[in-house]
Amino acid sequence: MKTMRRKACQLLAFILIISPALLSITTSASAVEYDYIELPQQFLIGPNLSGSMTGINDSNAVVGAWFDGATYKGLLYSEGVYTYIMPPGSIYSYAADINENGAVVGSGRSDGSNTKGFLYNEGEYTDIIPPEWSRSSASRINDSGSVVGFGGKGTGGFAKGFLYSEGIYTDIIPPGWIHSIATDINDSGAVVGFGSESIDSDSKGFLYSEGIYTDIIPPGAILSFAYGINDNGAVVGYGYDGTTYKGFLYSEGIYTDIIPPGATEAFALAINDSGDVVGHWYDGTTTKGFLYSKGVYTNIIPPEATEAEAWGINNSGMVVGTAEGSFIAFPNTTPSEKIQTIMGFFNFGVANGNLKGIGIIKLFAAYKLKAFRNMLVQAQDLIENRDTEAACNKLKNLYKKIDGKPWPPDFIGGSAASDLAAKIDALIKSMNCS
Repeated sequence: MKTMRRKACQLLAFILIISPALLSITTSASAVEYDYIELPQQFLIGPNLSGSMTGINDSNAVVGAWFDGATYKGLLYSEGVYTYIMPPGSIYSYAADINENGAVVGSGRSDGSNTKGFLYNEGEYTDIIPPEWSRSSASRINDSGSVVGFGGKGTGGFAKGFLYSEGIYTDIIPPGWIHSIATDINDSGAVVGFGSESIDSDSKGFLYSEGIYTDIIPPGAILSFAYGINDNGAVVGYGYDGTTYKGFLYSEGIYTDIIPPGATEAFALAINDSGDVVGHWYDGTTTKGFLYSKGVYTNIIPPEATEAEAWGINNSGMVVGTAEGSFIAFPNTTPSEKIQTIMGFFNFGVANGNLKGIGIIKLFAAYKLKAFRNMLVQAQDLIENRDTEAACNKLKNLYKKIDGKPWPPDFIGGSAASDLAAKIDALIKSMNCS
């Protein structure tokens, strides 16, 4: 079986296929506890390669790609529904990012053609490729619909970053450089990426904001890659000092190393608006995902998984990543976070067929499934409105409808029903419901 680090390289090679020039946490305290919801392995694992869900928005919709044994297909998961993201005529695709309006960007490829970026919005596809270019990939999209990516002319050669906004394309490449990759954009329009000044020079990160380019390279590093930026302008990425790859956080002119204790390599890949950073690290044997928050490192790895990578984080602190399959990690410290985990678990279970309404007649089974979900939504609203007594009563009624006892009759069955019941029971106990 391939290691996660090799899988990551394969996935990155797929995402950046047009650019031939591109190139264990041990902590005494944990700031965050996580519950994990995993996509079934068969959705994401082929005989030779693996897929990954890498983007997540604040509505908990996730995007990425999966491998069916023959080709990669873009995938969107939102509120219990899976949608393939495949531009017309494509033989493979990758969905890279999703904004708060549900617009998805990525890249696809038709038979015998170069990779082409796309925007998918409300069922419609739009090509994202600058005029006269023959190849492109769309990396990220902000909430205003501005898209960044990279590409070029011809079938090879160095890539150039671009910004697409309101129908206009702008080159994103620092003056004098010959190669650039635009990797992320925030809601203010600031762009980060990396590239090189000459054919013999090492990669260097950059920040582009209000027409000005700034080099992003940590002190002592001989090369660097800037991968993510939040709406406060904080940048994350990783650098290499000749010995070690280390993640970094750059904020207000100050660099902070992001490398968990015991790591021989670390890669910081995404940051939310609270400054929480995710990525993955390697200890010489295995790869694990991590969260860095307020100076504390937390492992991001599903139970029973041997390796994992964290790729994205939203403003609720939910993390998307890859283990044997893909996963969403839900912070579960507060009742509000715990009910979000339960909602996510329910939606995934229904979508995957592991949770079903109970009833001989399909109409009755569907009714019970819908009624149970409505009760979950009501419990979530009560918790978020801090009506603890009413929330407790609602949760106790929910538990009775999935506890496996003959009376009152259960509404929900399936292979994941006992796990869902246990999560609801744990929430009831954590809230000290009488």
